[in-house]
Amino acid sequence: MLSGLLNSSADSYDRKCVLTQRPAAIIKPNTSNRWIELFWLRALNPAKDIKENNKVISMGIDQRQKFCIITTQRSGSTWLVKLLNNHPGIRCFDEMLLYRTPDKRRDPNMLRYFDYRQAKGGWRPWILLEYMNRFFDEYPGDYEYIGYKVMYDQLVKRPEVIYPLIKQNYKLIHLVRENFLDIVLSKKNMQKNQLAHASQEVKLDKIYLHPKNLMTELTFLDFKLRTFRAFLAMLPNHSIEISYADLCVDKNEVLAKVLDFFEVESEVVEFKSSLVKMAKGSYADKIENYRDIEQILKGTRFQYLLDDGAESGDNTIEVATQD
Repeated sequence: MLSGLLNSSADSYDRKCVLTQRPAAIIKPNTSNRWIELFWLRALNPAKDIKENNKVISMGIDQRQKFCIITTQRSGSTWLVKLLNNHPGIRCFDEMLLYRTPDKRRDPNMLRYFDYRQAKGGWRPWILLEYMNRFFDEYPGDYEYIGYKVMYDQLVKRPEVIYPLIKQNYKLIHLVRENFLDIVLSKKNMQKNQLAHASQEVKLDKIYLHPKNLMTELTFLDFKLRTFRAFLAMLPNHSIEISYADLCVDKNEVLAKVLDFFEVESEVVEFKSSLVKMAKGSYADKIENYRDIEQILKGTRFQYLLDDGAESGDNTIEVATQD
């Protein structure tokens, strides 16, 4: 479903077809075709049977309220996860669909999906759905809210993740970073310096941006954001959108909105994180061929990216994330 969205023009896809299209064949031993049909009917056409009077109706009995942060790489999601975990009633995990999680970020009470699948065996999508149910319901601790983050591309590669999001009435947080030039710089810096996180300010070398590739990268990032905004609007789940820029300006105000969205007690919680900005300064300080990039973006729909940088005077490359 999402693959179709990302492989077509954002202005040309047919919403109805996206909601109702079903894979031609799915094979699972000892499983009735009726169950498969019901699975895809509910996964891909949720509005028909679980939206009533604009209210979301849970299709299962959940021990905990679950939530999911949906975003793209280099958008500050690791920072957001760490901030949310300051609240005693909230437990948020990093990407559970990462093939290899760095040892220093692994939770001893959590078995990674790929380890679980290797140990138990099984077929997708059933093994992933089973893992997600056990992952949250069996995790120790008295948490009112428990959740994780997932990237756009992970939803495209494993669309079965969407089913429990709908069935178990997840609350969705859409974290966006609308300055696409910052995302590009953040990715380039991570690739060049092999550094995704920092607990102290780091002096980074200037980055050379290929003029011919930049417009393509910016256009695709813009398209992904618009596509997932449209996709999330189709889901019956309660959702909220927050921006990386707003987090940088006043994280406490943004997190207060999230707590209000969760309907949890906004206790006296100090939202803090050991992560710091990896670089400060203007784009001229960060981009090796800044004048060339400035000329390329002027007069295009991405000129505002330069304007944002000029106004802020402190264009952050990244608040250390391993997205």
